Amino acid sequence: MAMRHMADLRLLAHEFSETDGWPDLPCPACMTGSLALKDDQPVTTEQSRLSSLMCQHEVAEPDWISGYFHGALQCSRASCGEVVAVVGEFRVADGPCVEDDYDSQYEKRYRVHCFVPALSLIRENDAFPQPVMQLVVAASAVLWMDPSSAANRVRAAIEELLTLQGVPQTHTSKNGKPVRHTAHKRIELFKERKPKFAEAAELLMAVKWIGNDGSHGSELSIDEVLGGVELLNYALELIYDTSAADLKRKAAEINKHRGIPR
Repeated sequence: MAMRHMADLRLLAHEFSETDGWPDLPCPACMTGSLALKDDQPVTTEQSRLSSLMCQHEVAEPDWISGYFHGALQCSRASCGEVVAVVGEFRVADGPCVEDDYDSQYEKRYRVHCFVPALSLIRENDAFPQPVMQLVVAASAVLWMDPSSAANRVRAAIEELLTLQGVPQTHTSKNGKPVRHTAHKRIELFKERKPKFAEAAELLMAVKWIGNDGSHGSELSIDEVLGGVELLNYALELIYDTSAADLKRKAAEINKHRGIPR
């Protein structure tokens, strides 16, 4: 389920067309329904001023049209019905050719910049700590417009996770003054103190490096940030989701008793 969730979100990292239709996005409220255009109404497009001026030229082409769009998506579950506002940019571009029609075909292509409320980047899990999840939601709020800022918020989620796991934020220097640990050092301490979570620590380190790229001026893509969130999601599952371990214990008990323990 998590893999499909991330695959759906990755479709928003690029333009999509009217022909493609809206990606199958998870509802941020109930997390089980899918978002679709509210009342089957298309989004509203507004041509930009520059595009309008260009299109007044006598040799203007349809693919000179561009601007902004806004609309509303709604959860498909009748018991939920959450409405999500969406805003972004559009342009007119060459579309798929129609058989036996040699004239150019055009279609509108959309790129999303904002969802309100923000989409959830990680499937809800009651075992995951809320302070960490809140920072992931904060990352989602800016992801589609500023991926590097979103990466910084994901990095902050790592710091919060380490704090909740009891990893110290500071150490005492030789002169007796408190000095803040780097995120890198804290992850190393986490791995040393809780070796059973060594795999999770390696995942967090990878997410940290992605966050560093965003902090140090590198222009990250939406895809790259979503890749970091995917790693964070897996780390959270390893640390907090005990369902797999519970099933292993149950299987061991059944095997030990050669049947269901009575």
